Formats: sequence, C-alpha cells, structure tokens
Amino acid sequence: MAFDISMVALKKLEMNFYEDQGFEDSDNEFVINAPILEHLTLRDDYFALYRLKNLSSLFRADIDVGVGCIGFYGLKERANTVYELLKGISNVEYLTLGARTIGVSLAFMLTVGILWIERTCKYSIRASQRNLQRGVSYSKCPYHGGDYADDNNPPLLFPNITHLKLCVSNSSGWKRLTYLLGCMPNLENLVLEVSTKKEFELHDRLNLAVEPNWIEPVPEQTPACLLLRLKEIGLRGFTSKIYHLNLIKYLLENAKVLIMMAISTCNLAVEDEVEFLRHLVTCRRHALACTIELSGK
Repeated sequence: MAFDISMVALKKLEMNFYEDQGFEDSDNEFVINAPILEHLTLRDDYFALYRLKNLSSLFRADIDVGVGCIGFYGLKERANTVYELLKGISNVEYLTLGARTIGVSLAFMLTVGILWIERTCKYSIRASQRNLQRGVSYSKCPYHGGDYADDNNPPLLFPNITHLKLCVSNSSGWKRLTYLLGCMPNLENLVLEVSTKKEFELHDRLNLAVEPNWIEPVPEQTPACLLLRLKEIGLRGFTSKIYHLNLIKYLLENAKVLIMMAISTCNLAVEDEVEFLRHLVTCRRHALACTIELSGK
C-alpha cells in the first residue's frame, strides 16, 4: 500500500509504525515530499519503504527502522532501500540512528544501513584534508552500497553533519565505525549510546553470531573528522568490556582537536568502575587539552 505525504508547509514530521499497531506489511510505501521540512523522525519495527523527495530544508533526522524479518527478503533490494533512505537525508546537520537500524546493519554486514562487502578502497590523511579544503568530495569513500546493492549507486557522503548520535545494542561491535565517520568530514559532536534493553537484542532473535570485537584501523584510514573537526564525544552505557575500552582508547588517541569526552558510568558496578578507571588513566590523549568528565547519571 502506498501513502503520499506531500505538504508544502510541513516543518516537522514524526512517523511511528509498529506491528502491534497493525503495520506488519513490509511492502508499505511512504512517499514524503515536503520542501520546507526541517525535522524528520521515522520509527518502525518491520522496515517499510520510504521515498524521500524534495527535502532540501531538512536539518535534523531521527531514524530507527528495521527488524529481523529483513532476512527473509531480497538482500539486494533491502540494501538499496536503506541506501535511498540515507541518501534522502544526507544533507542534515543533526542525525540520530537508532538501535533497530544499527542492529539490522551489523547483522547483515551493513554499515549503519547500507549492505556492503569491504572493498580495497583506501584514502590517505593528506587526501582527506585536501578534500575538505576543496569542499569535500570523496570519490572513494568506503561507505558504499557494495556488492549487494546497486553498483550504479554513487558513494554516500554526509558533508553537513555536525552532530551524530548512534544508539546500539549491547552486543554491537565497532569494527566499521571508522568507515561511517569517514563519510562525515565536518562532524563536531559524537554521542554513542549502548542500550541493554532486550527489545534491541536483534542478533539473538535472528540466531546470528555477531562477535562484538574491535579491529584496530590502519592510520591511513583515520577519518578526517577525527583529525580536524571532532570536539565533543559523549559515551553512555559503556562497560569495562575490552571492545568498549579499545574504542575509547582509539578515540582519545586519534581525535586531535577534542575538547571534551563525557562518559556516563551509571551502568557500571563498583568493581567494574575501578577496572574502567584503571584503563582510562592509561589512555594517551592526542589532544592534551581534552577534559574527560565522568558522570553517574
């Protein structure tokens, strides 16, 4: 079933579709045409088809779509569906990606929504800096549709994003975070929130073995935003697990202009907090003026 949402005066739109509300047909299609829309929120738990048109004024997007049933549909089709959704919001400055979208992404080797297989595309630090000076054009950005999506799809770039929030499940790994950051060269504020809610344990429901580990990226692939732009990082729900600690270490060692890293320790037991702090004090900070703020909230 197709739904046409064309409103020339619409500035804010929030759409929530869940199976328990009767929205369980993944073939539902929503066409959104709103030239002055500034804030878009899309949430579902079955992965509808969204076609975004004429959203040149879009400033903020909150996306939390997807569920395990994606595995029963054509992978190439679903990869292109997510590609088109993200392409339609690629001009935003504030972006939030929810645990459902991230969960589906990791389950099928998706990088936050785009199904792909890693290619041998590398770009140097100097090339990243030159691209920034020229107005940013990554012809070899690895955030691409890959072998499952349409090869005619150009690589995605999010040149305007300054604030990014990622909400992930507790079993998520961070192996491809650097690829995502590499497509956001002007990112200044990053929030990573780990959820332990059972409703987000997508991998268990799918019986998929996704190992939550960390692979140290090579220096030549350090995202430009880490080198030149990123000033604030917020971490919530992190624990003393080694892959969480390694991510913190990587961010502190590579964020050259970082001013503040705020870490919530509310999920840590006393003994875990001691281990967490012991590791934290051993991390080298590239930005010597960076302040690390711990909070129990």
